[in-house]
Amino acid sequence: MGADGGGTKTRAVCIDEKKRILARFETGASNPYSVGFVKSAGLLSEFISEINEKYKLSGAVLGIAGCSNINTAAKLKNKIKSRFNFPIEIKGDVETAHYGALAGKEGALLIIGTGAVVFLNTGKEFIKIGGYGKAIGDEGGAYSIARKGFNAISKLIDGRLKDDVLHELAEELDVLQRDKLITFVNAENIARYAGRFIECASGGSKFCMRAIDEEAAEVAALINTALKKYSGGSLPIVFSGGLSNNLFYKRLIKSKIKKINGLLFKNARYTPEYGAALIALKFFKETR
Repeated sequence: MGADGGGTKTRAVCIDEKKRILARFETGASNPYSVGFVKSAGLLSEFISEINEKYKLSGAVLGIAGCSNINTAAKLKNKIKSRFNFPIEIKGDVETAHYGALAGKEGALLIIGTGAVVFLNTGKEFIKIGGYGKAIGDEGGAYSIARKGFNAISKLIDGRLKDDVLHELAEELDVLQRDKLITFVNAENIARYAGRFIECASGGSKFCMRAIDEEAAEVAALINTALKKYSGGSLPIVFSGGLSNNLFYKRLIKSKIKKINGLLFKNARYTPEYGAALIALKFFKETR
């Protein structure tokens, strides 16, 4: 069994020894930093139990958001493993996503979601570049884009900025007053509005275009750093994450990445949960 768990949902697949998918499953959020360790462990334990009743499991690997830190992974694993008589491993969701996207081979996985991170497999080691979280800086991701957008709206309110396209969005969101903007930003998950600010950029907002261009340059810098750390020839790279589906932003990033020689763009081979299942299968075969 392999699973991919985040802040909104957890998906899993069961595969046999020939790597054929037997079934797919889905349940709620399992990021321990979103729902708490007790709730995360409880949900995952019940999820594994439900699947184990239908398909007698030989092993399970769970790729869970927030568990790239080995101490976090160990803490969650210790709350789960005692209930089962087969091996269970907890890994960061980026690692299992990488394994699925590149079928366990060398290369880079760029994830552009709330934040932006590159996970690089050099063949000798795994290296994480970026992805430090919004408090430190997750440039290139949805939160950083949205923060710049709402900051620009604050300048509209003060009269420090004039931008007709952005003004229209601010009117639509009803945030053209100081108190309304502050209340809105504090109450909302602002990252979900990144796409709207990208629309403003494509619609003629000079400020948003400049901001989006800066964010795209940050993503290109992540890739450039990965390329410098890779010595295996052309670097295979897969785009992933919610913002990778935004065509305008993706084209802007690629226009900057194309200035970097030695990249080989690829489509994801498998889903993150299937990648986790492949790791579980490999682990089971090696320990049996």
